[in-house]
Amino acid sequence: MAQATLWRNGRIFTGRRYVEAVAAENGRVVAVGSSREVRAHSPSGAERVDLHGRLTVPGLADSHLHLTELARLTAGVDLHGARSLAEVGRRVRRWGERHPEGSVYGAGWDQDLLRDRRYPTSRDVARWVGDRPTVLFRVCHHAVVVSDSVLTEIDVDEDTPDPPGGRIGRGRNGRANGLLFDNAIERLGPWGERRFVRHPLGLAELLQNAANLGLTSLGPVSSSPEELAALASFGRRRLPVRIAAFLRGTEVERFRALQRSTRTESTRLVGVKVVSDGAFGPRTAWLDRPYRDERATSGFPLLTRSELERVAMEADRVGASLAVHAIGDRAIATALDVFEAVRPRRRPRIEHASLTPPGLLDRLGKVRPLLVVQPRFVTSDSWIVERLGPRRARWTYSFATFHARGHRPAASSDAPVEPLDPWTGIAAAIAERRTGVAESVDAPTALRMYGENAAPVLGTPGIGSLEPGSFADVVECDGNDLDRVARAGNSQVLRVWREGIRVDSGRPAGEG
Repeated sequence: MAQATLWRNGRIFTGRRYVEAVAAENGRVVAVGSSREVRAHSPSGAERVDLHGRLTVPGLADSHLHLTELARLTAGVDLHGARSLAEVGRRVRRWGERHPEGSVYGAGWDQDLLRDRRYPTSRDVARWVGDRPTVLFRVCHHAVVVSDSVLTEIDVDEDTPDPPGGRIGRGRNGRANGLLFDNAIERLGPWGERRFVRHPLGLAELLQNAANLGLTSLGPVSSSPEELAALASFGRRRLPVRIAAFLRGTEVERFRALQRSTRTESTRLVGVKVVSDGAFGPRTAWLDRPYRDERATSGFPLLTRSELERVAMEADRVGASLAVHAIGDRAIATALDVFEAVRPRRRPRIEHASLTPPGLLDRLGKVRPLLVVQPRFVTSDSWIVERLGPRRARWTYSFATFHARGHRPAASSDAPVEPLDPWTGIAAAIAERRTGVAESVDAPTALRMYGENAAPVLGTPGIGSLEPGSFADVVECDGNDLDRVARAGNSQVLRVWREGIRVDSGRPAGEG
C-alpha cells in the first residue's frame, strides 16, 4: 500500500491560504480543504494526524548556508556577541584550557560590537593562547585574525604584497599584524584545511538539528568536493532534509563529475557560487562611493569582470546554475553587466543584494536575477548608518521593495554568520524599523521567503507549499496564530514531516 497521511483539525497555512486539513500520498499533497472534504478525498488507510487546532506551515528552506563552517564552529570557539576584546580573550583562553592540544579555531567576533572599537591582532592572540596556531574568523568570514605562528607557516611578513582582491593587515611599522581580508585568507589554503579540519564534521547531527527547526530543504553554498563527498557518504540513507548544493566557483571544471558522483536520494549538486566582493563589516563590500566612516576606501572586487565572466560562461557550459555573492552596489552592478553579456540559460542568483539604490533597482527589474537575502543581517548590522551614512543606508535590505517590484527573494541564514534557526530570520523580516533602514514585510510574506520563494533558487519545484502537487513537507508549530509564532524570535516547532514521513527527533532544537 502506498504511504499516505492525513493531517486534520489544524490551522494550516498552505503558503497562500488557510485550510483545516491536508492529505498526502507518496510524498506529495493530493488534497487540501476542510477536515470533512479532505477526509472524503484522502487515500484509504491513510495515517491520521490530529493537529489540535495548531498552526501548521510548509517545510522551510534555507537557501544559503555554509555546512562545513557551521559544523566546524560547533567544535571551536563561538565568539558571536562578544562585547569586548577581553571577553573574546576569555572565551579563547577557556577553550584553549579545555583543549590543550593542537590548534585553536573560532569565529564570530565583530569589532563594531566591541567596546574597544578595534580589530583584534596577533599580539592579542599571543596574550590569550601564546604561540599556539590560531585562526579566529570575523562574523562575516571576510576577515580573520591569526597568530604569529600561523603567519610564519603561511609565509606572510612585512614584504608580502597584498593579493588582488585581498589585503594583509599591517601595524604602523608596516609589519603584518595577523589580520587577513578576503582573498588574502586564501593563503591559509590547504594548510588551513589540514590544520583546522581535524574534528568530525558531525553532519548527521547538524542536518537533524536543521529538521528539528522546521527546515526540510537546505542550499549549502561554496561547498567543497570534500563536503559533497561527506554528504554523499550517507548513500541511500534518507536524510531528514533534502540538499541542493552549490559548488565553490574555483571547482567549476569538476562540476559534472561531482554532480554524478555525489548525487543521492537526498542530495543534488545544482550550481556553482563565486564571491565578487567582501562585506560591510570589514569595509570590503565594493561600493560606488567611499565608506562614510573610512573615506580612504570604497571596498574592492574579489574578481575582475573578465574573471567573473569566464566563470559565468563555464558554469553555463557545464549546466550549472550560477550564484554570485554581491553586497555592495558596484559589485551588484558588475554582476548584472556579466549576466547581460553572458545571458546564461539558467536564471542566475545574486546572493545578499544588500545595497540597491533606485537606479540599481531599475536594472534588477530588467535583468531579473533570482535574489537570496538574509533578514537577520538587519539586526546584526546595527552600525550600518554609521558605515554608509543615513542616505545610502536607507537603500539596504529592501525586502518590501523587492516584492513590490515583482521579485520573490528567498531568505537564508548564511550560517554560521547568523543562527541556523529560520524563525530568528522570520522575526527579523517582520520587525518594525525605527531607523529608516531596511524594510519589513508581513508574516505570510516572510514565511514565503523561507518557503516557496526558495523553489526556483534551489531548483526544486514543489517545496515551500502545501497546495496539491507540492511536497508533503509539514511543520506543526506550538501556537495557532502565524503572526505570534513568527514574532517569537526562535523556533516554535513541535513536529516535522518531509514528504509525509516524520523527520524531527522529538527534542527541542534550540538555535543550532
